[in-house]
Order: sequence, then structure tokens, then C-alpha cells
Amino acid sequence: MNIAKARAFLRIFSAFNMSRQELKQVYKHTKLIKINPGEQLSFTHQKEDDKILFVIYGILNGFFIPEENERINIWLGHFGSIIKPADIKEIIPEVFVIEAIEYAEVLEISQKKLEEIGFYFPYILKHMIEHIYLKMMQDANNRNTLFRMCNHTLRFNYFREIYPGLDEKLPKDLLEAYIRPSTL
Repeated sequence: MNIAKARAFLRIFSAFNMSRQELKQVYKHTKLIKINPGEQLSFTHQKEDDKILFVIYGILNGFFIPEENERINIWLGHFGSIIKPADIKEIIPEVFVIEAIEYAEVLEISQKKLEEIGFYFPYILKHMIEHIYLKMMQDANNRNTLFRMCNHTLRFNYFREIYPGLDEKLPKDLLEAYIRPSTL
């Protein structure tokens, strides 16, 4: 048994009151990814990719680079953040990249596998709807609200609310990219 993977898995899934058998089924389909500062994960045009990523530790920044070669930051991940890169790829045609700002650990699982397990263990499907999808939607709504705010002070205060403590950990240029009101 991989101790690091087991710890990471339990940090996320132990709070869900799943049975031992359900935990075993989900665990065997997860993968622990360790990302050093500056390392990147790239997500290209893979529409069939159904990975869900759970941030266990560290800080990650998700961005894409359109044809103008200007990096556009759209997602910050920290403990508890959940993202499905394929959902972003459906909206943004460019390559989506996740970069580690500091050492990070991410737990990866296939949505299809979770749904298959949920066929035999209905509590898992209930959990996916009540926690995983809800958390992904809340994160997206928070980002949408943040990016629509035009007042720098309000935007900074809201950033601190949705990302507690990250304003002190992020490089200044990255923090500014998130709190600078858009000129669009």
C-alpha cells in the first residue's frame, strides 16, 4: 500500500461517511500526482478525458495561453479545490495548463469509474452530486463573481474571502493577475 496515496485519499474521502467497501472501491481507482514548484500538467483537446482532480496539498494555478501568447489565469487550487479540466476544455479551445506554485499533491480519479462504482454503491453517486459537483460549481461561481468585479478593493477583499491566506503566499504578479479588474 502506498502510504502517501492512502493519506491523501483519506484527507478527502474519510469525511464522507462511506463504508469500508466503498472506500476500497474508490481508492483502487485513484492516482496520487506529486507536482514540484514550476512543474505543469497540460490538458489538450481530449474530450474523452474525464479526470477529476482533488487538491490535497499546495497551491496550483490554472491558465491558458491564447494565440496572442498572453497567459490568462483562470483557476487557483488549494486544499479542497476540485476541478475537471475537460469541463474547462469544452469552453476554452486552447491548451489548459495547471502549474504548481508550491509543492502540491493532487488525487486523480475518473468520473466514469466513480459513476460505475456508484451503480453498485448508490451512496457514492449521492456523494458525487452533493459534494463533488456542488464544490466544483461553487468554485466556478466564486471565480465568475471575482472576475466580474470592477472595483479593485472589493475584488481583493472577495479574493481573500474565497482564497483565505493565499494573498500572502502567491507571487505578487500572480496575485495582481487575479485581483486586477478586467479591462474587457
